[in-house]
Amino acid sequence: ALLAGMIIMIAFAMKEKPDPNAPKIDLAALFEERVKKIKKNLPLLALMGGLVSAATSLSLVAGDPISLNLLAEGKTTEAAMTAFARGIGFIPLVATTAISTGVYAPAGMTFVFVTGFLIGNPILSFVAWAVVMTLEILFLDVMAKMMDKFPGVRKCGDNIRTAMSKVLEVALLVGGAMAAQAMAPGFGLFVVVGLYVLNKTSKKPIVDMAVGPVGAITVG
Repeated sequence: ALLAGMIIMIAFAMKEKPDPNAPKIDLAALFEERVKKIKKNLPLLALMGGLVSAATSLSLVAGDPISLNLLAEGKTTEAAMTAFARGIGFIPLVATTAISTGVYAPAGMTFVFVTGFLIGNPILSFVAWAVVMTLEILFLDVMAKMMDKFPGVRKCGDNIRTAMSKVLEVALLVGGAMAAQAMAPGFGLFVVVGLYVLNKTSKKPIVDMAVGPVGAITVG
């Protein structure tokens, strides 16, 4: 279901065509220096990605909680499929972030975990992902041109980034409220909610995702 959802998301994003009346933005040319910066550090990035893949093949790390739980149950193939589905969804996010900032994640497009799950040998896993990481970085220019051609994919990456922040924000707020309620039943919840409302109306508000933990600490 996760894999199907990610494929449908990319397919719908690719259906959006560039507006012929809108000013054209050439991402490849605009962020050329930042892409060159990533390519300059290719050996180091390939080394880091290879180490992550090797650690994954030894079942020392996993890319997400779902894969982690499946791996703990010995379901390596299912864990690989889950990591692959998540990786498809992360392509727009990782590509747009790398091109616009000049910073590349050590796990790349996150398919590093798929390689680690499927290749049980850490040495082979290291070499395989080092090669894949190298290809990913070398094709960043191609990805930039693809996002110029399919603006919906670029917007998809922006929306994923925003959604991740919002989910984390809500999770910390609810978690802080639950912790406060557990420490002070009937009172802690209202303290966190009150702090959230006050923060929204404050002239100097703190970051929203900090309200829940601050409220829980205050009650504690």
